[in-house]
Amino acid sequence: MTRGPLLLGALIVAALAAVQASAAPGTTTDILALVRALESGGYDDYERRIPVPPPRPLTRMTIAEVLDWQARVRDAGAPSTAAGGYQVIRATLDRLVRRHGLDRAALFDAEMQDRLARLLVSECGEPGPPARHPHFADCLAGIWAALPLTSGPQRGRSAYQGIAGNRALARPETVLAVLAGRPVALPKGARDGGSPVPSDEAVLAFGAVRLHRISTAMRGASLAGTLTPSVRDWSFDPYAVD
Repeated sequence: MTRGPLLLGALIVAALAAVQASAAPGTTTDILALVRALESGGYDDYERRIPVPPPRPLTRMTIAEVLDWQARVRDAGAPSTAAGGYQVIRATLDRLVRRHGLDRAALFDAEMQDRLARLLVSECGEPGPPARHPHFADCLAGIWAALPLTSGPQRGRSAYQGIAGNRALARPETVLAVLAGRPVALPKGARDGGSPVPSDEAVLAFGAVRLHRISTAMRGASLAGTLTPSVRDWSFDPYAVD
């Protein structure tokens, strides 16, 4: 197993979450908690257009079983294989397993998913001083479509804006605040706790809640075979960034 990237990822996320314990309920200083809240409904969640449900909750499946399920999802023609709290696609999961020598028999549980996310974060390097945070945040936005770009002409937009309906679900100021160790409000109903979101985070909360409702409705329509071709036939996977 390659320990260097694992240690680096752990150190990065530990530094970003150093004051997490002191954050008020419904807030976070952890970039991973923010990503989960924006990208998914929890560790057992999977992409809304997947027509083949997993045989059991993802957190009770091994990595090998998740990879096999994602292969079936891909073979069924689904436009994405994104799964779990961080919406990791099969190609990325397989790459991380191979690169870091992860045990395919290990459970794809919350601990493992957090570990995978830390490895992805470590690929962006280190946050560094505040002046470098926008560069680091833009790298993260290239991994997770719900995060906004924080610099350049597209600031505030998703790196995948408009592709398969993607848009940023947080403001640049929110991401930069987390990287600086300042607590921000999680979307209402997020897995890590959910008190009412302050008005200055209303856009973030509305987007996350609406996305959850859309996800539920589209998954039901997909299972019922009633999705229209205009929705079902997306050919670009916005999470296939590797």
